[in-house]
Amino acid sequence: DGRRTRELIAMQEGEVQEGEPRLMEMVLCRCDGTLFDVEMSINNITLQGRKMVQVIVRDITERKQMEDWLRYLNMHDKPTGLYNRDYFEEEMIRLQSGRFDPVGIVVCDLDGLKLVNDNLGHAAGDHLLATAAHLLVKCFRESDVVARIGGDEFAVLLPTCSQEVVESACQRIRDNLQQYRKSEPPIPISMSVGWAVKANANQSMWEVFKEADNRMYAEKVKNREDFKKLFAGMVDELRDFDQRT
Repeated sequence: DGRRTRELIAMQEGEVQEGEPRLMEMVLCRCDGTLFDVEMSINNITLQGRKMVQVIVRDITERKQMEDWLRYLNMHDKPTGLYNRDYFEEEMIRLQSGRFDPVGIVVCDLDGLKLVNDNLGHAAGDHLLATAAHLLVKCFRESDVVARIGGDEFAVLLPTCSQEVVESACQRIRDNLQQYRKSEPPIPISMSVGWAVKANANQSMWEVFKEADNRMYAEKVKNREDFKKLFAGMVDELRDFDQRT
């Protein structure tokens, strides 16, 4: 009914009367109960010899929506919709304090992305990235930070998470990948996975990340060759199909 708005204006009135214009953003309520963002400008004016307070209210809903969209783009990776590297590194710094220990880190590398890009085109590679991102998100909690941090590299931060839970999440990744491959997708997916856990504030998040990354690369040596064989078989099948048709 506007009482709260009047209170806010009254709180600013003293400074405005002394010649200091005020500008604030707030949320107002329409008669139908819906909320909307406004910008409120409060100024001291003289009208017909009387000192008065002028209040101008602008609906800034569209501007707020654009700001939210730009904020989303600034934090997210376009092909996958996951958080990007900048946001991931900000979260690494935030989680260094120890308040959220133990913190798990999982590093995943999408095997054979270059092979797919070179042989099937970048559209196929983007589809592979998006599919891998979807499979990863299913393996973690909403509070976990799932990010794409490089061309074919993903990483996950798991705050307040024990080693057993981290290992279980890694196993879910492998199980989901295996289940997906059984559905005979047009392009197979293989990922190398590594993990590590920061147990206390004395440990560096970056050192723990490096440990997870090293474990991932140890697994990738074998996975890279296995994917080449799998992909070569798929390409041969496609060629045979083209020749028959």
